[in-house]
Amino acid sequence: MTNILTINEVCESLEDGNWIESKDQSMDGIRLIQTGNIKSGYFEDNPHKVRYISEKTFNKLNCKEVFEGDILISRLPDPVGRGCILPKLENRSITAVDCAIVKVKKNIINNKYLLYFLQSPQYQFQVNQKVTGTTRSRISRKNLGEINIPVPSLHEQEKIVERLDKSSSLVNQNIEIINKSLEKLIDTREGTINELFNSFENFINWEEAATLVRGPFGGSLTKKMFVNEGYAVYEQRNAIGNNTKEFRYFVNKDKYLELKRFAVMGNDLIMSCSGTIGKVTKIDKDFKEGIINQALLKITPLNSEEIDFMVAWMSSKHFKDQLKTKGAAQKNIVSVKEIKKIKYPVAKKNQIDEIIKQVDRIKSISHELNKLYEMKLSLYKKLFQSLLQEDFNYE
Repeated sequence: MTNILTINEVCESLEDGNWIESKDQSMDGIRLIQTGNIKSGYFEDNPHKVRYISEKTFNKLNCKEVFEGDILISRLPDPVGRGCILPKLENRSITAVDCAIVKVKKNIINNKYLLYFLQSPQYQFQVNQKVTGTTRSRISRKNLGEINIPVPSLHEQEKIVERLDKSSSLVNQNIEIINKSLEKLIDTREGTINELFNSFENFINWEEAATLVRGPFGGSLTKKMFVNEGYAVYEQRNAIGNNTKEFRYFVNKDKYLELKRFAVMGNDLIMSCSGTIGKVTKIDKDFKEGIINQALLKITPLNSEEIDFMVAWMSSKHFKDQLKTKGAAQKNIVSVKEIKKIKYPVAKKNQIDEIIKQVDRIKSISHELNKLYEMKLSLYKKLFQSLLQEDFNYE
């Protein structure tokens, strides 16, 4: 017999994580698990984004420790309500306030059975009915606890988990093959583009081919200066996501005029300079007026006919190797002074036209193959969702 219980009813405890501000964090100590570590069904460990608090702060804030086997549920996107089982970690750990900590009643529910339910369409449908927030969706701990879950006998749960483990393993194996194929495709595309720029012998400093402006630093542009609408603030996410239509922040006309030097124009290029370094996007001719923030470099080619050539060159190893500092374990972008001295290939018009043609062809083939791989990924994910739906369908 299958009972319909709430998440509250199958848990010994369902608690929020800890309210930890930036000022509370330290270089080492007790690890802070964040919503970004929580993926749908698994824990993603990113060593470059690990945060900590000290033992002293842990005691001062009366933090709740999380342990191997706890289920963590993100109450923020994307998607809202995704969950994972915390694996064994090297450090003692806590989690952020927007993560719910679940400890199950082991005499009622199997940990992995609950985890699979958190990936099911039935669960996500209920979550979507209970989310709140206009600018950023979230689910409250109270609403999360009210979600219904079908609970058969522990023996039946174990059978379902065993069945889904086998299906999940098969699906994940195929997804891994596709992901490796995608990585190989990217390597092949980049290698082919690199070859196009290996034949050049004459170079000039980049500043001789383009005006280069790094975004405003210090107190010139801070969040307290932002307004609800006005002139756009172009961010890292615009360059990385190749998106020049969506913006989170704006400034008024006075601030825009004050920072006019950092204003974008049609056919300018913007490049990410922090975190994900070297991603470049061209500003459309029907662009939204605005300025770049401190994480971007604005590039205005002096010869408009070289714009696409310059974009192609910026995706090559020749450019990327010059962009990053040498010797450090974590690569950082070189200074603006050094950026201006980056060696830019001198090309004749027929060379420029030929390279643009070749790059367009490479990107077109790559795009079609990428679509094929993405379609296969989607099919495997839909297959697993259909299996979950079947196993949690008790209507």
